[in-house]
Amino acid sequence: MNTYLIHTKNNFVSRNNYSSTNNSEDTFMLESSKLQESILNGMKNLEDLQMGEIVGLYFQVINVSSIAKSLRKNINKLEDEMSEKTIIKLEYTENQIDKKFNLTLHPLLMLNLEKKIEELKRNLKTMKTNQNSKNKSTIEE
Repeated sequence: MNTYLIHTKNNFVSRNNYSSTNNSEDTFMLESSKLQESILNGMKNLEDLQMGEIVGLYFQVINVSSIAKSLRKNINKLEDEMSEKTIIKLEYTENQIDKKFNLTLHPLLMLNLEKKIEELKRNLKTMKTNQNSKNKSTIEE
């Protein structure tokens, strides 16, 4: 019988026969739930998202997609071990990534980023113009 130590927030927990399948399923369930929340928050607060939040959202999509691909690749081998709940969640999450993120949120994020970049460019030009005007007035005095 194999015993594995699993690190939790404050200590290590011993689990007998804790398989990598269970670990992958647990990780997938946790991370896909976080992703669902992130997508909903992103769609509600699109204009207010900061750069770090946008990067975090993309990271979460990539993370969950990678775990889903791994589970999907092994689904035939692991179907007996994988819970029905995980299989349903896998299909649902892949659908959400395709429809809500790839087709809806991603294009909106790109437009939002374009607007922010254009605004930053205008602000930099204004700052440069103001600085040049200030330098000219200093020279003339």
